[in-house]
Amino acid sequence: ACLSGSSTCHVAFPVCSSCSDSTAINLKITLTEQDRMTRGKMQVVNREAGYICEKETDVLGKLDMGLCLDSVYDLVFSKENFLQKIIRLDLRNIPDTSAAGGFQLDMNISMQPVPEGFDTRITDEPIGIASYSPEQNNILFDFAYTENRQKQIDAELRRCGAKQ
Repeated sequence: ACLSGSSTCHVAFPVCSSCSDSTAINLKITLTEQDRMTRGKMQVVNREAGYICEKETDVLGKLDMGLCLDSVYDLVFSKENFLQKIIRLDLRNIPDTSAAGGFQLDMNISMQPVPEGFDTRITDEPIGIASYSPEQNNILFDFAYTENRQKQIDAELRRCGAKQ
C-alpha cells in the first residue's frame, strides 16, 4: 500500500489496502496536450489523511488506479511548464448497497501550457468536483461548478493575452 510520505506508489489497484475491489472506484485516466496523449504525473491526496502517492501516466498518457470509497480525494495532475489541474472526488456517504461492486470513472484531462504572466494561483482550487448522486446511483461531476471554474481560468488567460 502507499503510505503517507512515500514518494512513489507501486500499487495498481486498489491504492488503499483496507478496501476490496467491490468497495472502490476504478479510475481510467488519459492525459492529453493539444489533442495528443502525453505523459504527466498525478498526485493523490486524501483530504482527511493527507498525501498518499504519486503516479505517472504511461507513454500513451494513460493511468488506471483505484481508490477506496468513504473519503475525499484531490487528484492533482501536473506536467512541467503546464497548468496543474485538480479534480476533487467526494466518495463519502455512499450506501453499502450502492457501493457493492464498486464504480468506474473515466476521465480525459487536457493539459495546457502555462502562458507568460498567468497567475497560477487560480489553479490551486479544483477545476472539477465529482460526488455520489443517490438519484443516479453513480459518481457524477458538478458541471455547473466546472463551467464556472473554466470561466475564471479563461478570464485569466484573456488577462495575460494567451490563446484559448
